[in-house]
Amino acid sequence: MKLISGVFRSALQVVRENLVPYLVLNIVFFAVYSAGVVAAAYYPEIHSGLVMRVQRGLLTGSFSEVATLYAQHDVAPAIGATFAVNFFFGSILMITLPSALVPFGGFVVPAIRFFIWGFLFGPERAYSVPILILTTLEGQGYVLAAFASYVFAMRWLLPARYGLISRKAGYTLGLRLTGRIYALVALVLLVAAIYEPVMADKMFPPPFPQQPSAELQNGFSGQFTTLTVTGAKMYYQSDSVQESDAKIVGVLLEDMRYFRVGRRREARLSKVGNAFRVQLPLDARYWHDPGVVFHFDKMLTTLTRTFPDRIYTIDAFCEAPDGSCKDTVFHHSGSLSRNN
Repeated sequence: MKLISGVFRSALQVVRENLVPYLVLNIVFFAVYSAGVVAAAYYPEIHSGLVMRVQRGLLTGSFSEVATLYAQHDVAPAIGATFAVNFFFGSILMITLPSALVPFGGFVVPAIRFFIWGFLFGPERAYSVPILILTTLEGQGYVLAAFASYVFAMRWLLPARYGLISRKAGYTLGLRLTGRIYALVALVLLVAAIYEPVMADKMFPPPFPQQPSAELQNGFSGQFTTLTVTGAKMYYQSDSVQESDAKIVGVLLEDMRYFRVGRRREARLSKVGNAFRVQLPLDARYWHDPGVVFHFDKMLTTLTRTFPDRIYTIDAFCEAPDGSCKDTVFHHSGSLSRNN
């Protein structure tokens, strides 16, 4: 215990001795985050398209396994995977290693990362409490890693200022101080990794019921693709619709939490000319829920902005035995109408 407390005291001492640069880095990086938010407000089409591409990358790319752990609520593995990615890849490989090769080279990646965070979350979510907690925790880990790169570079380039006789001695001391600071980097990123999967549902609350009623267990026949995270089935007309189109629609439905792990729900994509039709079951209680309407409208906006030559509609239907369900169509314009 004394050894651990000594390590953290040593790291904090480095921060105290270089407090002004540390505070300046915090101000600069979080200002870059705000710049990303402003850019998202000015360029909503690029923002929507980027959000969709990032979602596809999380579900099918290098980090899909981590995203699957989040969706399945495997908390302990999710924490371990998140910490490993953020610490080893996000900090050591992308910040500290460039700094060991080029002085101050560790400033570039965190600056880009903060801007992308602001741009991805956009004005709607960037300053919400759960997102601010997340960006502050994880962002602080990257700020500390960048701060270590500053401490390292100063001793490497200006050894005489610190009473050193050569740049080689400055390089060696910079590495030792970087190791001390990394105790704080590891601690902060571990707390962030614990927070992320535990707060995932609160950051992105589901607009739909956890389990569909029996009459909504409606399936479609024909060709389908199984989505990576939730295991939901996206059916499609193979003679007129490509599997990639079905995956795009399915990923957006996963993003808005229509598809969720542990809940059987299906959808179908068909096409006539340039008109794409998404069919899905939806409890009548949710037809006029403002949050649900907003999610469908945002999904259609993303699709029509990404593919301006296409027309999308969403037909949400219900087969309740009491006859209380009517067809509801969410048009690509974002307006909601009912077919009685």
